[in-house]
Amino acid sequence: MGSQAGTSTLFYLDQGVSRVNKTSLITKNPQITGVSKVGWHISVDPGAPRTMRVGSFQIPFGQWVLFASNYPTGTTFNVTVSSRNYGGMKILTKAANLDEVMQGNGDKYYFSAPHLYIKMIDRYRTGAATEYWESHGARLYNVYTDNFYNIDATCSDGGTGFCAVANTVPTV
Repeated sequence: MGSQAGTSTLFYLDQGVSRVNKTSLITKNPQITGVSKVGWHISVDPGAPRTMRVGSFQIPFGQWVLFASNYPTGTTFNVTVSSRNYGGMKILTKAANLDEVMQGNGDKYYFSAPHLYIKMIDRYRTGAATEYWESHGARLYNVYTDNFYNIDATCSDGGTGFCAVANTVPTV
């Protein structure tokens, strides 16, 4: 297996149809970067992590990423977003459907086995010129390591570490 820990697949909705674009490997020390306003599906080789912390380091103001990961039927979740420097923790609420998540501001999650969905934003960006460097039409956003989505999953098998589940990319 080497340093591979799983895969990340870029998916997007095209007039309500899910399209898979690209898949890449995740190493044991993952950092994934790419475009916003699309979906990123994360799969870890041993199964679904019972505890996962996802940082939204470079999501520009007004942008989002739709996070998706596999979990088995019957899994329940405690999902929060927290910050070290800005203080506090916000508990995400369970949405009735994916549309509710997509219309929200990063404060809801939706689970339809086998996929957990979270619309991730950076709650602390304001759009101020101090949040990026710009030259000749190119803009590079500052990297903030402050906004973390924390996922705690309770799987029906009652085990620890990972929940057994197959890797399937969303076809919402």
